[in-house]
This record gives sequence, structure tokens and C-alpha cells, in this order.
Amino acid sequence: MPLNANSVLILGNGTSRLQHMDFIQNWKGEIWGCNSVYKEFVNGIIPRLNAITGDKVALKEALRIKNENKFTYTVWSRSPRTHELPGTENINLNSDYVYDSGTTLVCKALIDGYEKIYLVGFD
Repeated sequence: MPLNANSVLILGNGTSRLQHMDFIQNWKGEIWGCNSVYKEFVNGIIPRLNAITGDKVALKEALRIKNENKFTYTVWSRSPRTHELPGTENINLNSDYVYDSGTTLVCKALIDGYEKIYLVGFD
């Protein structure tokens, strides 16, 4: 798949993503993830991770892993509970567009102007 600046792949934690690993491994654009997706980046299961959001527990661990390994993915906070975590960037969405991690990332992609948004692992 060619690199496409107008496309983003958003990964959830659902097991259905395992049926699409070739697609994920060959993806050439941005990859955003939810909650524990960073673990698959660390283990080499996904080729890269550009950004992640999730609950406070997942983001604390994603920040720790990022700092220990000098990774460059962005950790987006989406709630007052996660804004306080050092190293996060506020996702900067109107609160009407912030719900669960996956829905929030889809809203961000739409607002940021992505023309194609691919979702894998939201079961």
C-alpha cells in the first residue's frame, strides 16, 4: 500500500485485528492506537506507532515505555484524568467529540482532514 498522507489507520485492542496483520504490517501511512496497542509496537507486531490515546493506566505505561526506549509516538490525553500526566499532549478536541478512545481518534482524524480512515480491531 503506498504512503498516503490523507489516510490513517486506527487500531483498537479487539482480537479481530489479528485477522488483518498483513494489512497492518504493510501499512505505509500514520498509525494511531488505543490503550494497549503500544505493546504490539514494542513487540514488533505493528511496524510503527505515531500516536496513542486511552485510559490513564494505559497512558502511564505507554509514557514509561516511550521514555525508556526513546520512542517518538505522541501520547494524547483526552480527559482531565490524563491531562495531568507529564509527557502527554492534549488531544485538543471539543468535549462533544471526546468519548471512548476509538471514537475520539476517529473524530480527531475527521477534524484534522484525513480523507480515508481505516479501523481495525474494534470488536
